[in-house]
Amino acid sequence: MASAARSPKPTPTPTPTPTPALTQVTHDSTLSGNGTAASPLGVSSSFTIAGANVTGNIAAGQINGTLTNATISGNNVSGTVPDSTTFSGHAVEQFLLTTSPLSGGQITNGSITSAKLALEVKPLRILDSVGNEVGVLVGAGGGGFSILRYLASDNTWLRLDLNATDFFENINNAMFYESSDCSGTAYFTRGAEGFYAEGYVFQGVVYYGAQVAPTQKTLQSAIQFGGQCQGFAPFTDPVVPVSTRSTSSFGTPPFQLVR
Repeated sequence: MASAARSPKPTPTPTPTPTPALTQVTHDSTLSGNGTAASPLGVSSSFTIAGANVTGNIAAGQINGTLTNATISGNNVSGTVPDSTTFSGHAVEQFLLTTSPLSGGQITNGSITSAKLALEVKPLRILDSVGNEVGVLVGAGGGGFSILRYLASDNTWLRLDLNATDFFENINNAMFYESSDCSGTAYFTRGAEGFYAEGYVFQGVVYYGAQVAPTQKTLQSAIQFGGQCQGFAPFTDPVVPVSTRSTSSFGTPPFQLVR
């Protein structure tokens, strides 16, 4: 009897090689973390968006709108901020106006507008014949003006009187001396009060007492501008030393009033 034919054995199916587990996500500096439970992916706390140059921390909801050609770095915003942009979540603090005026918009709620800022508020000033500032106008009357001029070297505000053509001479004051013959240091009597020093003009010279604390001196002679020395019984009074400057150091007439 013939034997039965045997069936061929099936070829075993190879076991597939498992794909290795993903251990981290490769990314650029705009993201942080590696995508694991211990270090999830996130937006970097310091990043740059091409074309806008934004750096620092920007939380969702803090800026609504579009910043065009503007840079945010730390607490400073530079460049152009469109009218439609608003800042929410935090107040805008220490808003600084630099060399360029604000224009083409308004600050939140319209309390300060570009139209208001365009109205330049400047004091009335006196300029000399070459355009240099002589002082700030503080009074007018009797055909003349009173000005204040700051003298940095003396840390003193000085008041002077002038008109369009020259400084007014003021001889209604006297210089006092400790000596009996008007020799030595000259003084003006003055109390401790006052925001400015009075200037007295005589023959092209400005006489004034700097804004310093007065000291007590015993005085026994005095001379008025254009007058003679006169002696008297000694008395004690608070005084400051007399300083002098040429009127030409304040400006060259004629003068003009400008804003």
